[in-house]
Amino acid sequence: MIYNARGNIQVTTDAGYGLYSADGKIRVTEVSGSSFVGLYASDGSLNVIQSTDPGLYHPSGALRVVEATSELGVYAPNGAWYVEGTSGTPTEDFGMNFSSEINSMYIALLEEF
Repeated sequence: MIYNARGNIQVTTDAGYGLYSADGKIRVTEVSGSSFVGLYASDGSLNVIQSTDPGLYHPSGALRVVEATSELGVYAPNGAWYVEGTSGTPTEDFGMNFSSEINSMYIALLEEF
């Protein structure tokens, strides 16, 4: 299932291949945004970045995301996607400590294509 009960997009950082996991979540790969990476990672997942800047797309080609804690809907006020993530390792998992320099920012992702 792509959406949770609040209308946020559900994502995962699991080690599979392709855009969707077996349970219907969207696979994502966090990137730093320091160089151009494009929308898709080599494993078929979406490249995402935390960013306080407005807009859905980052100049690196990745999607801007905001982690939803209790917010409703798909889009955050800055235009990024609200996402809810589970699975993956603690440093990659949405809801855990990100290796990004913007630790205070949330993560959001896209609605289905």
